[in-house]
Amino acid sequence: MDFTYYLIYKKYKGIWTRKHLGNNSFIVTTISNSQEGIVFVPMGYYQDSSNVLLWTKGLYSVPSQEIVDTTMNESRFYQLLEKIPSKAIKRVDSSIKEISIDKWISPLKIDIVLQHSGEYLQSTIIKTMLYKHEPEGNMIFIAKMDFKPELDDIEEPAVKMTAYKTKALYNSIMRS
Repeated sequence: MDFTYYLIYKKYKGIWTRKHLGNNSFIVTTISNSQEGIVFVPMGYYQDSSNVLLWTKGLYSVPSQEIVDTTMNESRFYQLLEKIPSKAIKRVDSSIKEISIDKWISPLKIDIVLQHSGEYLQSTIIKTMLYKHEPEGNMIFIAKMDFKPELDDIEEPAVKMTAYKTKALYNSIMRS
């Protein structure tokens, strides 16, 4: 059985007295047919819609369980909030050359079917589609999902800068 995980990284400031600055969210799942793991970092809502922008570094050659175990052992500031049985299906259609959010058309889609909704991942079906592919191999997905944490609205011109900031944050968290 594959699982989808929702975990957070708690950010603090200070050495002797710690001030909580907030949390960073991560959604980790396994592509069922290939057993590849993927880590999604929620960036915000896309242009006042209910669609969530997700940043990812790409697919890993290990399943989500190994990614989460390694991540949790790296720092005591990670906290696992949900572990939900799931099945994720990756669909690639190289004949599609344009991306349309309105028609939900993209060359790469990942659909995650959760056995039940959770407190934070409130959808039982999470539909994602590739929105942008960055030159460094990073990808931005748009997801149709009910998601509890408050996220900012991101307008089209700010998507690229928000992705760079998310990548820098992700890299710094993974190094600590």
